[in-house]
Amino acid sequence: MLAVAILAVSALVAGAFGGAVGTAGQSDPAATRTVVVRPGDTLWDIAAAALPSADPRSTINVIEDLNGLDAADGITPGLQLVVPAG
Repeated sequence: MLAVAILAVSALVAGAFGGAVGTAGQSDPAATRTVVVRPGDTLWDIAAAALPSADPRSTINVIEDLNGLDAADGITPGLQLVVPAG
């Protein structure tokens, strides 16, 4: 499962950077970071902030995979989420 998530993040970031991954100044495509959900946050907001140039729907799928969330799962303030580092 982790390997699938890493591949998904890699593909997502590669698409977000137009194939320029690996050039100077670009981040590691498999890199992640942890964010803490704040009151009023949505997965859409978090996904858009994590990878601003990517489609938030794809990023949400990656976030769900990285955190073992189901599409029906909600997020609550204080929850720590692993997100792609963009």
